[in-house]
Amino acid sequence: MGVFQRVKFLGGDGSSIENAFIISGAENEMEGVDAEYNYLASKLGRENADWRIVLQSAIINEEQSFDVLLVEEKDGSQQEYYFDITGFFGKD
Repeated sequence: MGVFQRVKFLGGDGSSIENAFIISGAENEMEGVDAEYNYLASKLGRENADWRIVLQSAIINEEQSFDVLLVEEKDGSQQEYYFDITGFFGKD
């Protein structure tokens, strides 16, 4: 089974921490971050043509970890996407 067949997105719509996409099935950070970018590409089109990452940051506490990606679309609009990375954060 390929990585992107194994990785699933559960949870909310990614609009906030409370509604974060939960990444399930990623075995390590590289797979998880690749999944984030592939998810955005599936929704928004080609990276660096239709959209680009303006800022990527992490929110980490004792119980959960999140990636927050600020994305700018080619029309100049910006949107934050929240991903719950607890399942793979810190795994090589």
